[in-house]
Amino acid sequence: MKKNIRKKLFLAALGFLAAGMAVGTVQAGRLLGEFRPEFHGEIEVETQFNHVYSVDNRQPGRRTNVFSECDDCIFRLGLFPEIGIVLNIGAGPEHEELDKENVLYKNMEMFAEEFFIHYASSNLVRSDFIDEIGFFGGKFNPVFGLVNGGLRSEFEFPGIFSEEFPEQYELKEMVGGGAEITFHSHHWGEHTLRASTFYRDNSFLQASFPAYRERNTLSKGGALAIGGGPANTGTPQSWSVNLSGEDLPIGGLKYELGFRYLHSATQFAEGRNDIAKHDDVGVSAGLIYNKAFFLPRPAFRYPLDMKAMFEYAHFNNFNGIANANRSDRDYYTASLQGKYGPWLLAFIYSRQDIHVPWDKDQLEAFEDDFDDEAEVNKSVGDDLYEINLGYRFNPNWLLQGSWALTEEYEDEKAKEQGVFAVELDYQLVF
Repeated sequence: MKKNIRKKLFLAALGFLAAGMAVGTVQAGRLLGEFRPEFHGEIEVETQFNHVYSVDNRQPGRRTNVFSECDDCIFRLGLFPEIGIVLNIGAGPEHEELDKENVLYKNMEMFAEEFFIHYASSNLVRSDFIDEIGFFGGKFNPVFGLVNGGLRSEFEFPGIFSEEFPEQYELKEMVGGGAEITFHSHHWGEHTLRASTFYRDNSFLQASFPAYRERNTLSKGGALAIGGGPANTGTPQSWSVNLSGEDLPIGGLKYELGFRYLHSATQFAEGRNDIAKHDDVGVSAGLIYNKAFFLPRPAFRYPLDMKAMFEYAHFNNFNGIANANRSDRDYYTASLQGKYGPWLLAFIYSRQDIHVPWDKDQLEAFEDDFDDEAEVNKSVGDDLYEINLGYRFNPNWLLQGSWALTEEYEDEKAKEQGVFAVELDYQLVF
């Protein structure tokens, strides 16, 4: 009798477990979809020649640089329609800035710039207002500003040097997680809200090949270090929020608003002054407007596509560095691009204002604590002007040339530097 009862209980338990697994499988199938592995990618390689020359005698010398870099080398492995793994390989010279020494295909390095898992589905919420909800986690570039945050080519400024200043406040190689929600309105367009929390990568994913690059550790700016930068805390104490929208009542208009908070990783030893311990707080606002003008035919074969872009970003305690470079900053970038058939013509202007808001007492305390005689109580402004002409041979190949002028102002004096550049871009999407 007891054996029959045990047998019935065992069979009932098996039946309950099987039913639970069946329900779970159905739910998982609804959330993930059918298991369907897919592999996609986008590779964009830029090969550039530039010649830097002095406009005045205060910056003597000339530099000629030739280098290639993989601007976007992103690969996606989709396991289900709603879930996938993303790998973004950074590849380029160790230094490519205009103020660095000559770069002739030396010190090339490859590394995992991003490596994260992403899930997005429209089945999580039943709503006429919410389109999709997503989650992601791993190593990624948090979205902040128009040029930051992965494959978003329509948000990139035209030209070769146009992102010289915006790249200074990009967020890259962070570890953490986040969520995003996309919602729409028939009258007000489609909008996406993203939020993430993170810290600066200090893992094995920093390794590079073939050139070696110095790896970040907590001891080089972490919670126990004197010096270092923000977000290098070892735990997710920094965060960013981004809101973007398109399909607005004004046709062709897109916007993006961003906020970031980078927690200071600097702590001072006993007896040290704490005037330079700061968190980096920044906001950004960007607009993009596209307009096509249909010209009379047959005199004109193609329409004239115009694209205007503008972004403003402000930072308190930019980078939060504990030295004489502590400053508040403002960035302005604007561009106007015309496209006629395969031809592209763009005008770009960019500016950064660096403000050092220390008073006399703070400067004296800084010098007493750090024995630094640097002249820190100066504000500096830099301007960049660029004219860019490009020709697209086909969807994969683009040849473009630029002339740019940079002006650095300090003590009401300008230091000017000019540069000519030719760049060949190749893009492959599969």
